[in-house]
Amino acid sequence: MSEYSDLLWHYIMKEKRADVAEIAGHCGVNTKDIFEYINGRNLPASDEMVQNICDFIHLTPAETERLKEMYRMAKMGRRRYRQYKKLEELIASVSAFEKKGHAPPPLYEAGREARDRKEGCLVLENERDLNKAISQELLWESRKENGHIGLVTALPLHFPIQFLTARAEVFSRTCLEQIFYFHAPGQDEADMEERLDCLREILPFYEEDMDYHSYYRYGDPDSRFYNLNLLPCLILTSESAVLFDPDRSHGLAFWESSVVSMLRQQFEEYKSACRPLIHREENAEPSGEKNDLFYMKHTSGDAPGSLILRVAEQTLRLEEPGICAMFRGYLDSGGRKG
Repeated sequence: MSEYSDLLWHYIMKEKRADVAEIAGHCGVNTKDIFEYINGRNLPASDEMVQNICDFIHLTPAETERLKEMYRMAKMGRRRYRQYKKLEELIASVSAFEKKGHAPPPLYEAGREARDRKEGCLVLENERDLNKAISQELLWESRKENGHIGLVTALPLHFPIQFLTARAEVFSRTCLEQIFYFHAPGQDEADMEERLDCLREILPFYEEDMDYHSYYRYGDPDSRFYNLNLLPCLILTSESAVLFDPDRSHGLAFWESSVVSMLRQQFEEYKSACRPLIHREENAEPSGEKNDLFYMKHTSGDAPGSLILRVAEQTLRLEEPGICAMFRGYLDSGGRKG
């Protein structure tokens, strides 16, 4: 039995007390088929079949949607279904690009309390102190003609991504570079959901046409960010560096030039081992499986191809195999386009 078959049994046998033979006649199948659906030994062939059953037993729109959701989950598997739901949320955000409902983090004044400290270092003992230090350093860097910010953060992102995208005009002259660590495709299915959330978080950088560049490399994010690595996250400017834990509960801020220079060199070494996550396409030709929002561009062999996304006035190309395979599977399953 599955959640779908349990719910179908409840609607047909208990709540509606419908005649199974009449349902089968309406749907054009055998009575045995309906009993197999109810007992969880088989699934209807399509959404249309589920809709026919719902129509015949007079389910409400809410009940119909719930039964369809359970059916899709049973057909795809719970994890893949959750991934496709996140993918549809991503597609919806690309389509609408409404401002997210999150209130932007507090806009701290760009003061420099730690600037005069001889040691050039400040201990950040809690999340508020950490957010304040990060906000101040980001805003200070935005004043520079050719400012540069580097980020290595754990998923999920939220802050400081929303801080930056909510102030696109402030950071219009600042180059932003971010490095992500992903599990290799097939190593951790849960990582795919975080990858889709990551993509949804960073697309506003492109929608706002900010000077943003994303890179990725494969590894073990849990080992990188959680397993006895003291302060693995980094936000780097031309004059400062903030190191902090993935939960943003504490950190260290540095202004000593030799420390900042060393961390800058390390960031550049990390980046050289990465691949670009998103490319901006100048004159992309509409081809492949397309609609108004995205399409897959075929490649030779078994590779899933490239994913082409249209965001505002820009066309973006992604080649990360995990994300491309997810979109390919979504299209192959008859997923909604646009």
